[in-house]
Amino acid sequence: MAGKTTKKAAAKKKIAKPFLGIHCFTNYVKVAFFRGASLRPVPPGESKDKYTRYLDIREDGPLDEELVASWIRQASELPGWVP
Repeated sequence: MAGKTTKKAAAKKKIAKPFLGIHCFTNYVKVAFFRGASLRPVPPGESKDKYTRYLDIREDGPLDEELVASWIRQASELPGWVP
């Protein structure tokens, strides 16, 4: 079927799986690290899913850019989200 990719075809094509999600709200951005529990240090926001961790980036809040960059690098090296 056109438009559908099987797991086997995805593995063959080495299609990247998503490792984070970004949710934009009025006053902040929520970054979801799908394998965030494996990051060091662990991002602060908890999830119902035992693997996922969140980071809320507030409009006027402090942001440790080096730490966020480190989490993104670490997350990109982990297996991505699998539905």
